[in-house]
This record gives sequence, structure tokens and C-alpha cells, in this order.
Amino acid sequence: MSERSGSLFRRCAIAFATLVLAGGLAGCDGASVLGFGPQAAAASTSAPISPQALRFVAAINKFRRHHGLGNLTAYDNLDNKGVLWSTYMAAGNCSGGGICHSDLTGGINMPWSMLEENVGSGSPSDDLGAIQLGFQNSPMHAANMLNPQVTSVGVGVAISGNTIYVTQEFLAP
Repeated sequence: MSERSGSLFRRCAIAFATLVLAGGLAGCDGASVLGFGPQAAAASTSAPISPQALRFVAAINKFRRHHGLGNLTAYDNLDNKGVLWSTYMAAGNCSGGGICHSDLTGGINMPWSMLEENVGSGSPSDDLGAIQLGFQNSPMHAANMLNPQVTSVGVGVAISGNTIYVTQEFLAP
């Protein structure tokens, strides 16, 4: 359903993210913070864009399995949207410089019947586990991750200074 390397949208997303990163965003070493290996995301048809995003997908799938649900499949279209939105938030474009939700349908070019989104940020930028735990402990965010109708996920991560911005996109066919 997706071709990760050839997508024009992906190339534009990478170019945009590179420009923003060159303009002042700091990198993350991608250390193993969550403690969930890539095998938890084995249902993916293609790997998420960054090692941090892969760790979030693995954590989401572990959370779903813990609640008796199957793994979500990661798709580049959803990853691309997540990267663009996290980059947008990291650049300070949300009111008050914090986090905000995207237009859920913007940039989605695959069939869907329902779209959901989790956005969050945290500091220090390498504390991925705290952000995921925050999502899991929030009833609304957990409901998105545990929605049995959802089959697909995409995650985007961006870092500004010592703050990480995370966007999780969920899709039901």
C-alpha cells in the first residue's frame, strides 16, 4: 500500500524537516528509552521515519496487546503527516508555542473512515517513555491508541532545544 522511498510527499517532508532542523533544532541520540524492541512493531509494512518514532509505534502496539488488541500497521503517509506536524509544533507555530492539533484530513492520501491524533511534548528531549506514559494515562489519548476500529498508525517526532514534540496519527479504513 505504500512505497517509502519514492513518495513525493515524503521527499518534501524530509526537505522541510531538514530546513527546520538546520535552522536551530537539536538532534536526539535515539537512545533506547522505552525498553521496547523493534519486534513489537513487526506488523509494519514499512518502518517509521526515525528510531524515536519506531519506539513509539512499538510502545503503542505493546499497550494494545496488553489490552487484548492487535498491532497497528505503520504507513509512510501517516508517518509523513506526523513528522510535518511535529516539525510545525517544534518551530513554535502553535498558540503560545506549545502543542496543537492538525487538520486531521490534511495530507492523508489513503482510504479512511476515521482519523484520530495524539500530540504531546516533553522535556528533556530524550524522555520518550514519559511522553508515552502520559498518553497511556490520559483517557482521551489512551482511547485513540486502544480504538479497536483503528488499524494503522504513523508517528512523527521533532526536537527543538531540549523539548521533543510527538504526533501520533491513527486511521481506520
